[in-house]
Amino acid sequence: MEQKWVKIGEVDVPIIIDECEEWFPISYITTKVLLKSGKSGLINKNNKEKYSDFIKNKLIEYSYINKQETKCINKMGLIKVLGKIKIGWLTPEQITIQNELHKYLDIELLPIKNDDDHLEKTFNEYKKGKIKRLPLEYDSKESYIKMLNILYGNGKLNVNNLTLEFLMDRCGLKGIYKYLTMTEVYQILFGEDFHLFSWKYPNFKFKEIELTYDIANHIAKNYIKENEITIENIFTFNFTPILRKCGIMKLVNNDLLYFLVQFYEFKYAGYKFKTQAINYYTNENNLLFDLRYLIENDLKIDIEKIPLYLTKTKLRESANSMYHFIVTKGNGSIYEWVNKLYPNKFSESDFEINAYRNIFGSDKEFLIDEILRENFKNVIYNQIHTERTIQINGMVPDWLIFSDNGVWIVEYFGLYEERLYGKSSRVTDYINKTKNKIERYKEIEGYRFIFLYPNDTENDLKGCREIIAKMKENPYVSMV
Repeated sequence: MEQKWVKIGEVDVPIIIDECEEWFPISYITTKVLLKSGKSGLINKNNKEKYSDFIKNKLIEYSYINKQETKCINKMGLIKVLGKIKIGWLTPEQITIQNELHKYLDIELLPIKNDDDHLEKTFNEYKKGKIKRLPLEYDSKESYIKMLNILYGNGKLNVNNLTLEFLMDRCGLKGIYKYLTMTEVYQILFGEDFHLFSWKYPNFKFKEIELTYDIANHIAKNYIKENEITIENIFTFNFTPILRKCGIMKLVNNDLLYFLVQFYEFKYAGYKFKTQAINYYTNENNLLFDLRYLIENDLKIDIEKIPLYLTKTKLRESANSMYHFIVTKGNGSIYEWVNKLYPNKFSESDFEINAYRNIFGSDKEFLIDEILRENFKNVIYNQIHTERTIQINGMVPDWLIFSDNGVWIVEYFGLYEERLYGKSSRVTDYINKTKNKIERYKEIEGYRFIFLYPNDTENDLKGCREIIAKMKENPYVSMV
């Protein structure tokens, strides 16, 4: 009896020659050559009796200091066992190495099968429950990546059904979550920058990739370019459908206006866009940015002359949304915001150019006065409790307008809130006095009248402006 070493593939195998018959170590051939183990071993509990006549113990010298009694199978038995192996359960690697053994034994080679076909077949069997677990060599990140490419390549997987649930339940990739996130799945199939074309992938969610303004900008620009969208006027263009199509509305929902300002790289102030500033000005930095833009870019006011030229009227005319936030909603004063922008350059009194600003009974009266003076030349605000206060039939009108067609008396009934009548004694008394005052005015001849109420001062004094327009169209009407 002698021992020789034979190279089968890349593996050196010890073989015993006993009376001209070759004997092969079963365990060594199984694990080192055929890459099998356990129940799939060459000889196992299910077939050891069948092949017992071909098996004997032989002393094998694995190394100078390692000699062991080893169960061996002779050449005939080995050929019989190999003939019973099901090729369908072999990986391409196992087929290749087994063929090396076949060459040595001088028997027919196994047909080489397509690796992808076998991989897909195995996953399908796993999906259907025909096998309880994937072979170890297939339960890997590499195998899942191959399966993704196979499924996408044959059309079973597409952008419309690409979800984790679909991959696990319908494609048999039950363990893919252990190796790949959904973002990585998309990157494997569509490239690293797929998310910059998010509208093409309806099931993709920004999760592992954080949706930032920089990313959102790239997406919107790509969409506009790819769809050849022409934007003739950026200030009036409706961006909402584009942002919704791109799936980035969740980033801009709370402040669409800020998105537009930063999208155009802060080249323009927010008030220039015809987009509602719902939350834009609640961020102090946004308001200060717009205020500086208004002063330095649009109005081009020298800093030392800001108190002189930055009036409420000018603010309303130039940046109505910012005016609405500061003045109408009472979020500070022009001085307070200018002081934040240019600290310690002005005092509050600098913005009180003359006593004229302090004579009005309310801020609304000041605004009405500005509108009246914008439309008429001879306007007198009838300040109360002065030596020059004008009384007509015992009543003190708020304004008098002198025109070629006569004198107009203008009254602003600031507390006339009918919803509070009977609920507030102050308002109830005020409304009763107002009605009485109007009746007394009607008794006076030679005057025309304009009566303004709180609702006329809403929406940038829209009602007030409409009344003045009617008055100018028909200067002979007695009452508006």
